[in-house]
Amino acid sequence: MTKVAAFITLNYAKTQNVLEEERLLHLNIKALEETENVETIYVKSNSLLIKEAVLKANYAKVKMQETSLGQGEFEADKLTIYFKSLAEAQKQLLQKPNIRLFATDVDGVLTDAGMYYSESGEELKKFNTHDGMGLVLLKKAGIKTAIITSENTQMVENRAKKLKVDYLYQGKKYGGKLSAILEMCEKENIALENVAYIGDDINCFDALSNVGLAACPANAQPEILSIPNIHKMAKNGGEGCVREFSRMILA
Repeated sequence: MTKVAAFITLNYAKTQNVLEEERLLHLNIKALEETENVETIYVKSNSLLIKEAVLKANYAKVKMQETSLGQGEFEADKLTIYFKSLAEAQKQLLQKPNIRLFATDVDGVLTDAGMYYSESGEELKKFNTHDGMGLVLLKKAGIKTAIITSENTQMVENRAKKLKVDYLYQGKKYGGKLSAILEMCEKENIALENVAYIGDDINCFDALSNVGLAACPANAQPEILSIPNIHKMAKNGGEGCVREFSRMILA
């Protein structure tokens, strides 16, 4: 494997940003054909462009079943199977889960994870208006919305009321977030695969590992960023990551 191919492989494995993945791809797409670890790149990538390029680069490795066709016909047959495989992969990648419930954490997702205190000792939180509109748009699209948090504050209750979310769960710690999601699934008669959830810290791990569509802010904790197939938003918590995730679902 060439130095360029090794460089790109290494950086694909490390990057957590789709745009950065695509920038690396354009450095030398030919290098993918020389890379022995294309499967690793394919699994780690969140970009359809990257996945398609990897499929093309992996063409030579497509395993063919035994055939009695002549050499010319064999080559044509191999090409047909390749394009069929690519089309099926693209179809799977483009298929979105049937999301019927959207749930979000609060601290570090709807907020910037900061804790603000007034002179009198009152705790304050800063919410992002763009995130709020994302939840509103999801509701308009017929998707149920929920806020799940480990804390228990009047501020969050007020925010939930203003946004008219369908469900609010507070004080959910140590696996309680997944339990809350399961309870909502039962009420709505849906499966976990119909749920989208965005969280940022270890207390969201179980929920993110089990829902149909999982996402996290760009500045989520390492344990969350390492969850397989999680969608890493370009924006940080409190800076519009929920709106970004909602836009992805509604697109």
